[in-house]
Amino acid sequence: SVGVPAYGQNWPIETLSGNCPSGEGAYDTVSPTSQQALALIETYDATKVWSESAQEYRFDYERPYSADGKSCVVLRRVWFGEGRSAEARLRLASRLGIQGIAVWRFGDEDPALWTRALTVAEGVTPDPAKATLTAPDRVNAQQPLSSVSGSVSSVL
Repeated sequence: SVGVPAYGQNWPIETLSGNCPSGEGAYDTVSPTSQQALALIETYDATKVWSESAQEYRFDYERPYSADGKSCVVLRRVWFGEGRSAEARLRLASRLGIQGIAVWRFGDEDPALWTRALTVAEGVTPDPAKATLTAPDRVNAQQPLSSVSGSVSSVL
């Protein structure tokens, strides 16, 4: 199967100003969920840019940090997967004859992933293709895995 991440990578690029306080995470690399990455875009009024070669979005934003009388502004960069990048991976899996995808972490994905998956599934087998999609609206990370299910299938 082809991996479809429901997360991204967020790391510091450079300190733009000031002296960063230690222990505040200014220089940490973190893995936001797709939904958290989309929220960062809104919070910091960032502009996401599509990368044709990576088939993912990226954006930069300026994040202030302040503690213990020290403050700084750090330029951070985020790359993340969402519905459009999931569709690209699904189409790649289809072209290569791979029979499925693996979403990690289930419940953290961009909800558009399932709409895009349905579109790809409907296109796998031309007329008369019938696609069925079932997925939870939202999954809590503490929810037992056995209570979560989701699938996309194409049936003649």
